[in-house]
Amino acid sequence: MDPLSHALIGLSLHGLSQGPSLSNPATIGVIIGAIVPDLDIIARLKGDYVYLKHHRVETHSIPGIIGLSLITTYLLSFLYTSFAFKEVFIWTMIGALSHMFFDLLNSYGVAILYPFNRRMYSLNLIMIYDPVIFCWEATFYSTVEVPFKKISL
Repeated sequence: MDPLSHALIGLSLHGLSQGPSLSNPATIGVIIGAIVPDLDIIARLKGDYVYLKHHRVETHSIPGIIGLSLITTYLLSFLYTSFAFKEVFIWTMIGALSHMFFDLLNSYGVAILYPFNRRMYSLNLIMIYDPVIFCWEATFYSTVEVPFKKISL
């Protein structure tokens, strides 16, 4: 699944509980959390074989998601002055778990139990890029009222 779809899914999940706002660190946390497992793309710098060996393994496992969520939440604490670490961590985890769940639905799968088991689990229900899910998420997000200040020119 593409990063934009992951971000829209994370934003939509957060939008179900409260109005998303860029001034809310939980909103930013859930968006980054929904994208950050794809940091395994960095392995591509060492070649295609290394990338394929590590793609959807370490960063898509339960321990990897917990670690990435902790790091993301810690880094967000530097950007926001009023900051509830536990709340932002939970939302970041929700975003990362949504990423893992939707990658589990396609044919490539994820190594959820790494480092205990390297087996790739897959439900093989959607394509790697699913235009139906993307359009559904974009439609949902466009119907959510986002409280932005109006700028008068």
